[in-house]
Amino acid sequence: MSESHRNVVRVQKYAQMYYQKNGRGFTAPELYRYMRDWVEISEPTVRECLQTLEEEGLITVSEVSQTGFYIPDESMLPQPDESMLPQPDESEMYENSDDFFPV
Repeated sequence: MSESHRNVVRVQKYAQMYYQKNGRGFTAPELYRYMRDWVEISEPTVRECLQTLEEEGLITVSEVSQTGFYIPDESMLPQPDESMLPQPDESEMYENSDDFFPV
């Protein structure tokens, strides 16, 4: 798997975590600050990954005071009767070599 795909997967997972934890969307700098303690990634890379996720329809973006405000697709989040994010091994989108954060 390429490093760029790995980064997109990481950004998607942390975007979902941020949304679940905070109950709101985020800006690219907010998500970068949230991720930087666990993942070695630059803010421009986070922005590129968010753009890719937006193009794929997994995140929506709206302009708030000339700043992009991102919200993950709610269908990707767990439903009230679920206790965690969709499991990577249940999805064809991920490979065994994908890195996931510890739960």
